[in-house]
Amino acid sequence: MAISSMIGDVSGMICDGASNSCAMKVSTSVGSAWKAVLMALDDSAVTGNEGIVAQGC
Repeated sequence: MAISSMIGDVSGMICDGASNSCAMKVSTSVGSAWKAVLMALDDSAVTGNEGIVAQGC
């Protein structure tokens, strides 16, 4: 549940190499993972009807 929520949040993000913007993307991904865990603990998730996450993930 948490993984599919995180993928739904940060999909399409492309790292452009070892630069400051890449470090920002890592920070964004960590924040997204934390939010996804909190959502999973609350029994909430991104569903198959909301973006690219497939039904039943």
